[in-house]
Amino acid sequence: MRLVLLVLAISFTASAAVKKFNFFYSGFEGRNRVYLSCDYAQYQLESFLEQIGGEKIDVRCNGGIQNGWVSPVSLYSTYTIKDIDMSGEELVIKSDFNSNCFFDTKLLNQLLDKQDHLEVTNSRSGCFRNDSRYFYNINFL
Repeated sequence: MRLVLLVLAISFTASAAVKKFNFFYSGFEGRNRVYLSCDYAQYQLESFLEQIGGEKIDVRCNGGIQNGWVSPVSLYSTYTIKDIDMSGEELVIKSDFNSNCFFDTKLLNQLLDKQDHLEVTNSRSGCFRNDSRYFYNINFL
């Protein structure tokens, strides 16, 4: 009986803690107004979480473009960080053809601020238009 309890205690302490990340995006960007679907917002957050070592990712979204109506996007997520040593590895997150610079950079800035296992070493995150290019060079600590 003691052996079973010991094994349970060890496996419980070795499991990664569940993290939460919530994000709200109004879409107002100075003179620009950004309209997003929840599909795009969820996909971007899931993709960013996977790239920074997230697993067991669950993302929910409210708002966005739905049935002819537009409202702010709210994202709610839970995830864990992989329990492997990635220290010293580098990661580059950059825009692609379908990226929305305004949304993506706001999401990444808030997400990366909450990660204690990452350090942004260089970035270009200023947006002039939706299709402006961005990049983040990131080191795992």
